[in-house]
Amino acid sequence: MEKGNYEINDWTINLLKIKGGEEILEIGIGNGSILNKISRRNMNGRNIGIDISKDMIKEAKKYNEKLINNGVVDIQEAGIESLPFDGEYVDKLFTVHTIYFWKSMDQGFHKSYRVLKPGGMLYVSIMNKSTMQKMKRRIYSTLSDIFINIHEKSMDIK
Repeated sequence: MEKGNYEINDWTINLLKIKGGEEILEIGIGNGSILNKISRRNMNGRNIGIDISKDMIKEAKKYNEKLINNGVVDIQEAGIESLPFDGEYVDKLFTVHTIYFWKSMDQGFHKSYRVLKPGGMLYVSIMNKSTMQKMKRRIYSTLSDIFINIHEKSMDIK
């Protein structure tokens, strides 16, 4: 999965324009590789990752063990519908290829907006329809019609 997503993962990391000293939340960390990369650019910040899979949490904690022990990374089991954070908690929130699995997009965006600090940014990365169809993943191609033109647009969600 990591190999197939290398390009979109790097694209998303670059979109974040990490300055350091930021509080960044990743939704759906998988094995923790993206969280690891952003943490190395944000060593003086707080890098938080959540995932709904116990197996992925275990793998991500192993992958990021040193960063966790140094207080740079925090990994928790949770989903977008149940973000375990106070309001106005993070500067940036991002997710790559998880929106397809949200039970409710309205609720997912509402919860995301709630944890963002004023002026905070939300990044949702997906592939375009033709790329998804090439990957022969039916769920991606079905849902991508909704999001084809969302790339680097900021949205005012209220």
